[in-house]
Amino acid sequence: MPLKSDSIGPAFYAHGSVLAGFSNDRLQDDVIAVQGGLHNTHQFGNFQAYYGVNGSLGNYRVSSGYNNPDRGILTGFNSNLDDSLLNALSGNYRFGSWGLSGGLNIVTDFPGGGEWRILGLELDWQQEWGNYYRFRKNLPKSAANVIDDRRHYAIISLSSDIIIKVDEIRFGYKTAMSFSTRKLNYYSDGGMAYSRVWPFTLSQTLHVGGKRSTWFGQLNVGYQVVAVQAGLCYRLK
Repeated sequence: MPLKSDSIGPAFYAHGSVLAGFSNDRLQDDVIAVQGGLHNTHQFGNFQAYYGVNGSLGNYRVSSGYNNPDRGILTGFNSNLDDSLLNALSGNYRFGSWGLSGGLNIVTDFPGGGEWRILGLELDWQQEWGNYYRFRKNLPKSAANVIDDRRHYAIISLSSDIIIKVDEIRFGYKTAMSFSTRKLNYYSDGGMAYSRVWPFTLSQTLHVGGKRSTWFGQLNVGYQVVAVQAGLCYRLK
């Protein structure tokens, strides 16, 4: 998104990134994906708005070592997992998604051209397809503690972004907290008892760029997930 000091009206961007990480019980599974999209931006006073479309393609590998304390980044034993079933279904699963997103920032500018996007609010809606979705949908409740069998989901994010401008180079740091709009059931006792959990992700992003292009690197840590992401955002007009 342009800075206020750029004095650019509506702008049109393309963005792409690669994500890799670990997920699920004791972070035993791994995931890799490519993501991309197009979005418009608008500036009006101390507000910035954006909206666009996005999509992703990736692979999710279900581990074959469930309930083996020697496997996974975090060690331990989970008595509520049907490890025989999960290990039998282990392997690579493909996924894809398309979605819509939009957001609004409250912003104040700095002397010298930088700015602080004090508070950002974003809504992201996604529809998923692929055999990873079908794998989750067909699992019995007793197979795992948390099974997300949704094809559609929405995420709300709150963020803050500080950008320092040195000549024509912009350096920035952004922190964000993202929440699912729907809680998930956490099953125990063979799928008979459950509580509610609210998936979340905390993201830390460093970015650098000029008037047209911005490169970024991001660390995501959340509910049963750790991932890194790197990519480019480019202004087309």
